Amino acid sequence: MASKSKVIWYGPQVKRRLNVQMERNLDRAGVMLETDIKRSFGNSGVVGERGGATKADRRKNRSAAFGPPNVDTGLLKRAVGFIRPGRLRRWIGTGLGSKEKTGYAKFLEFGTRYMAPRPFLRPALYRNRVRIEKLLGAKLR
Repeated sequence: MASKSKVIWYGPQVKRRLNVQMERNLDRAGVMLETDIKRSFGNSGVVGERGGATKADRRKNRSAAFGPPNVDTGLLKRAVGFIRPGRLRRWIGTGLGSKEKTGYAKFLEFGTRYMAPRPFLRPALYRNRVRIEKLLGAKLR
């Protein structure tokens, strides 16, 4: 006689658990990138001044072309963040969600015909690519 065996399918529970773990890892990757971006900014050379850097200080301490921008007022640095637009998705950038919008972030990232770029978003992604791939278990495109 054949023995009766029972098969129990745990597919939905496993899928939910994997989704929760992936959401958590995406949040970790977002925080890691946000932190790296903010740490990459230089400073204007004026430390401890209540009003920040003056126009002459900013002119004297301009950020180098193709390097991250310097912080003068802190607006751009405060605007960097990430949001969750949907399940298993994260957007990292400036002016997302309730953060202040900065109209000049794209000009710093990509440059203009008058100014060389001072990228700060893409280099952070490239620097952390291996760590993010380990967190997510997949290759980034």
